[in-house]
Amino acid sequence: MEERSKASVVSVEEAHEDILDLAGKMLMKGTPPQMVCSCLIAVALRSYMTLMTKEEVVMLLDCLLYTSPSPRDS
Repeated sequence: MEERSKASVVSVEEAHEDILDLAGKMLMKGTPPQMVCSCLIAVALRSYMTLMTKEEVVMLLDCLLYTSPSPRDS
């Protein structure tokens, strides 16, 4: 990831690329995949909270929880 000044504007594509790059580096350092996924979900939810109503975010979280694999599924 190249350094940017705080004032520079980043496109959505650049931000996605940087986030996925960081996730890959975390995995390469041995971070558990579950932790990396949790971080990616947290970043996505934080972004969605600026675009969605609270009710829409709650509905999205409910869907994620409903479709997430259970430890019993292993």
